[in-house]
Amino acid sequence: MIKIIKNILWAFFFLIFACYLIRINETLFEYLHVGIPLHLITSGVFIGLGISQFLRKKPVRGGILEAPPRRECVTDLNAWNQKHGIWWIGYGVVLSGSFLLLTVVKDYIVAAMIHTVIYIGGLMVYCIYDDKLKKAYLCSEKI
Repeated sequence: MIKIIKNILWAFFFLIFACYLIRINETLFEYLHVGIPLHLITSGVFIGLGISQFLRKKPVRGGILEAPPRRECVTDLNAWNQKHGIWWIGYGVVLSGSFLLLTVVKDYIVAAMIHTVIYIGGLMVYCIYDDKLKKAYLCSEKI
């Protein structure tokens, strides 16, 4: 339950970030020049995080703001790290590709709200996915 509350707080942070982008972007031109580069930088951070987790030899942390599990508690270290890494790479790719919505949605406020839903929805799906991975790859004492 604590993990879900922490992730909701992170999602709230992203919501505030998106609202700030909406506030400073009063035209589609400004949104393209301010919002999209920030959006691509953020998604690049997630892709970099995924690549580093995919290649890491030590256990990666499960949830946001959680300590990584001990090595002896992970039953399959490569699968644990690779599945977390693939998740973050995929999340970053979806975020970086979501700016293409501007070709369909011409209203920048609607586009920013769709971006926000993608950010928050992805973090909520990650909570569920992380719990599934913990049940599959961690010893029962760590769960």
